[in-house]
Amino acid sequence: MEDKISSLNCEILAPAHLSNSIDKMKTPIKPTFFPACYRTKNTNLEIDDILINGAETSHTVASIMLQFAGYMRCNPIYLIGIDLNYKNDKKYFTNDYHPIGTKQYEPEKIDFFTNEMITGIQRVTNSLHSKGITIYNCSKQSLLNENGITEYYDINDI
Repeated sequence: MEDKISSLNCEILAPAHLSNSIDKMKTPIKPTFFPACYRTKNTNLEIDDILINGAETSHTVASIMLQFAGYMRCNPIYLIGIDLNYKNDKKYFTNDYHPIGTKQYEPEKIDFFTNEMITGIQRVTNSLHSKGITIYNCSKQSLLNENGITEYYDINDI
């Protein structure tokens, strides 16, 4: 795997909290580390400053991946599977990520985290739109659509 990564002709990015672990691996791979942060509602988000000021985390990897897609100048960006509909108290895609009964799994906080995710993704999409980047949401029943952040786009029309 290291050989494949080393042979890539691209910038390699990694979250800053992994820097010690990567350094201990004694690998020739030298990624650029970016800070992850949660920004307040009044903080401006600039896609181009992601390596300096950090990525908007907003409790979901969807937010970070949107920012990196914008940083790489992907246009348009298609969202698939980002519906944010946590039904039956299911918070994660897999059942074994944080099993029911563990400290991290708190169904009563799903609404709080979902609202934080929506707010963070909205800040990211606003920044992307200001750069002329178009975002299509291929998830028909997404809370992003219901909150006016994205509009549904049928994946079969791509």
